[in-house]
Amino acid sequence: MLTQSGISMPLQAAMQQQANTYNGVSHVIKAESKGNRVERERPRLLRDSAIPSRRHANPMHGVDNLAIVDIFELYRKGDKRYHSLFDPDRNGVMDISHGEMVAGAYLAKKSGGKVHPYKVRGEKGMFCVPVPTSILQQLNKLYQDIDSGKSIDGVNLSIGTEMPYKLIASNAKRLQRKLWYNPKRHNGLTAKDLERLAVISPKTVGQSSTKKALRKMVPLISKADDKAIKLIEKIRSKGVPVFLAAGNDKSQKTFDLWGLSKGITVVSGQTSSTHKKINRKRYTDNSEVDGTAQAEYNMRPTCNRHGQITGVDFNGDGKREFKLRHKTGRWVKNPYPISGTSFASPTFAGQYRKPAPSLFSLA
Repeated sequence: MLTQSGISMPLQAAMQQQANTYNGVSHVIKAESKGNRVERERPRLLRDSAIPSRRHANPMHGVDNLAIVDIFELYRKGDKRYHSLFDPDRNGVMDISHGEMVAGAYLAKKSGGKVHPYKVRGEKGMFCVPVPTSILQQLNKLYQDIDSGKSIDGVNLSIGTEMPYKLIASNAKRLQRKLWYNPKRHNGLTAKDLERLAVISPKTVGQSSTKKALRKMVPLISKADDKAIKLIEKIRSKGVPVFLAAGNDKSQKTFDLWGLSKGITVVSGQTSSTHKKINRKRYTDNSEVDGTAQAEYNMRPTCNRHGQITGVDFNGDGKREFKLRHKTGRWVKNPYPISGTSFASPTFAGQYRKPAPSLFSLA
């Protein structure tokens, strides 16, 4: 997962349940009355899979049109943003971007899916750190596109801000000392809020009372993250699910600040393809996490008829998930392993299913 403080390539994912919004439709039933055929209407609930929607994914087939907000830039050796992980032929020029790897994980699960890239700039002199202003620009552009009717069924964020619990606790304790003098200056934080935040932990970070208190604190510690969370919530208000990579903190000392967004789905990496328990030895695990998905892939090269490597196969089916921008004749390791929750969240999007509708609700 890309963060504004750094990147950890074994990634973790987590998912938050989406709002239950289901449509009731009228079903015409024909009945006999005194020899005459009479049509009457009776409401009947249908599963979302039976209801066509321009903006929502078919719940039986994952997200069809996924917007990926990520870094899609390639760098050369000598630039501090260069990393050999993205240069499988080791010729000093990156062949694959982080965003393309994220897209590959999604397409490995969602054959025929469409990727809509929203390209974030990388911070100069820092490996895989997105520029905050660029993130906000792309999130705002994405919201405007969705609002204008662009077909986007889901949004993946393998970027975010990893926040140490220790930093939140120390800020809470500092504000506790100041609150008595001027309670109006601290964005509505109450003494009870600060008590909760002073003892924040992986177990409590996902509790609603703690999240409400954290949400009040965010503008005091990071205005950029406050704006990002508001934009994510605006996107969610359009009914589009948003999937966030939980992070790769095996020490379990941090959480993703963007997980405070209402309705977001936080995804972590699972132990294996069959065991959905979070792999705590590699990925972030806390009460903010909503679900897990595959976070580890073995990339394999695909070749053209001249033997040149032109693309990447993510799931071992021999089909190309995406093209390489630079053709090459060399691949230093086959298969080429990658891991991280950055790949778990798009995997989750590719196999996403909406919750079953309530029998007692009509939209």
